[in-house]
Amino acid sequence: MGSGESLVQVQRRLLKDKELKIRKALDRLREKRRLLGRQRRRREFPVVSMVGYTNCGKTTLIKALTGDDAVRPQDRLFATLDVTAHAGWLPSRVAVIYMDTVGFLSQLPHSLIESFSATLEDVAHSDLVVHVRDVSHPETELQKATVLAALRGLRLPAPLLDSVLEVHNKVDLVPGWLHQEATVQDVDVIPEAGAADVRVVISSSAYSRFRKLFPESASQ
Repeated sequence: MGSGESLVQVQRRLLKDKELKIRKALDRLREKRRLLGRQRRRREFPVVSMVGYTNCGKTTLIKALTGDDAVRPQDRLFATLDVTAHAGWLPSRVAVIYMDTVGFLSQLPHSLIESFSATLEDVAHSDLVVHVRDVSHPETELQKATVLAALRGLRLPAPLLDSVLEVHNKVDLVPGWLHQEATVQDVDVIPEAGAADVRVVISSSAYSRFRKLFPESASQ
């Protein structure tokens, strides 16, 4: 602590220094994303951009999709404060690039909002945007609205904005969700019906509760 400097002044100075470091990192990130965008357009690889709040599971999803063991999910703020691009394959054997983005923050300082938003500009050059949500978070609906508002603010092409793919993560942490009550053995999603066939090992009492919730679909 400097001579004559109060504790409050020290805290403010430290916060200001931290904000300056974050701002510089975000500016470097914006430039690197522009470079990657130019490289992507030259090579003409489809790009899938992952967006969502910090710790929602974007990096973990990319690791699952690519099988890249070098991807290291971290449970901390601004864990992904750098450009990360990972190659993967679609079931059709088309090569794609998965782009990780800086996670949204619930209370981003106002002075950093412009710099943060600038890091998302390259999303406009994506072929698909995947919105990863932590549905167990108490403010998950507010977080969804914030992310969608930010995407609209980027003035994305209408087809890209209308085709945002929403992924619900951490569903096993939602109270009363099936994974907490049973052992899920197999899931067969039926997209056209907006439903799924699920095979589980479940107790009679738990099965009765779920049958009341889904009277038309539950069966032995």
